[in-house]
Amino acid sequence: MPLVILNSENVTVEDLTIFWDRPFHCEGDVIDVGEWGCTLSIPQEFDYEVREGKFHFLNEDTPSNIVKNMLEYDAERRETRFQVWDNFLRGYSPSGEMISRPYQVTALSSRRVRFEMDFKSTPLQGNRMLIMPASRNIPAIVIQHSRSVSLNNTSIYSAGAMGVIAQVSHDLDLRGLKIIPRSEKYYVSTGVDATHFVNCSGAISFKDCEFSNHIDDAINVHGIYLRIADVRSDGTLRLEHMHFQQQGVDMLRPDDIISIDDQYSLNPKEIGQVASLERIDARFLEVKTYGLQGNKVSVGDVVNNLSLQPDMKVNRIRTGRNRARGILVSTAGDAVIKNSYFHTPGTAIRISGGIDKWYESGPVRRVSMTSNHFDNCKYGVWGNAVVDAVAVDASENKDRSPYHGQLEMRDNTFSTFDGLLADLYRVKAFSFVGNIVEKTDAYPAFRDVEQPILSKDVGTQNLRSNTVRGFDPGYKAALSKV
Repeated sequence: MPLVILNSENVTVEDLTIFWDRPFHCEGDVIDVGEWGCTLSIPQEFDYEVREGKFHFLNEDTPSNIVKNMLEYDAERRETRFQVWDNFLRGYSPSGEMISRPYQVTALSSRRVRFEMDFKSTPLQGNRMLIMPASRNIPAIVIQHSRSVSLNNTSIYSAGAMGVIAQVSHDLDLRGLKIIPRSEKYYVSTGVDATHFVNCSGAISFKDCEFSNHIDDAINVHGIYLRIADVRSDGTLRLEHMHFQQQGVDMLRPDDIISIDDQYSLNPKEIGQVASLERIDARFLEVKTYGLQGNKVSVGDVVNNLSLQPDMKVNRIRTGRNRARGILVSTAGDAVIKNSYFHTPGTAIRISGGIDKWYESGPVRRVSMTSNHFDNCKYGVWGNAVVDAVAVDASENKDRSPYHGQLEMRDNTFSTFDGLLADLYRVKAFSFVGNIVEKTDAYPAFRDVEQPILSKDVGTQNLRSNTVRGFDPGYKAALSKV
């Protein structure tokens, strides 16, 4: 890995550029299509071989013969094709078990390759196809167990995994960070998220950053729910990392404040403190606590670390043309997102937490979104609205009390061909004030949208002083409810 910052303090990185001369992924131009699949012409910038009917990536750091995903890009817009789906060939269950779909590859002539497989959408001739490996082992910058780290004017043009991954670190400042393709020859920058932050604290700050063409979200800030696998008679908790990619990272420390959250509703049942802990292996650890009443704790409940909940400050970033979403917010600190530009194929801002595959913990306390421009987001399939607020609770949950706290959207501009601005679930208070909503024809309609805001189990709502252009009176009236 190019840069690892481990157990360090007061680190400043300036004017650093990171890229691999030969990318980890491959790209190909679609030159022929049929019911059987498609034929690609692969540019000279990408290394590969076809052996025994399989596609082999030849990057010297992580050679692989496992294709994870095929994803089509619009050659004119240089972004994921409108409403195109992933074509996953390999994937992993939360436990790490590999799941695969059949495909066959044939080398036809110099740098021309035929993929025989079932595409969810027939590729369009002339578009670019991403061929993504399953490995995600080499991020560009790793920050772990560190404090007061600044990345100034750093550029990342490619990586085998995240651009920046930070875990259990305090006070991180990113200014002038660019994660974009190296040149017009490439449609893709990093292999997964541009930036990712797990169980950090203090403040995570972004200013004047640009993220584009990464193969997942631009910013993801979250904690980890640890599942209670056993409760000992002496009150010791045996905790389990539920996703294999999170195993081995120490998410708890002595004296950390923790909550025990209900396995169905995700609501806090008890607040306690870590007295001591012992790691059994990468998957399990045992924790002694004080301040908990054992009769309220059940196997299957989850533990959330309340001491590792950073504030999040985002100012003047640009993001888009990537796969999936923009910013994912799952922190109980204060989150402010302002003066930023979003052109994401999926949800621009996702506020979440839950016990699904990833066990990424929320909830949020307060998220303020002001003076941003949401430019024709949701032209892809990831998420439901421009802004989603979700609680991934259990299907058995009957509790409809708030999971998230206060969400405020003020003085933003929504340029939207679609019209669905927010989809909210289990939110205490929502404010949508002074925004401009203008209808565009940038993309064709792909669904019927009657209401700009969908809400379920939302407390107080303040919708007023909004300017609406191009939509019918009923749509406009729906943004004027107090």
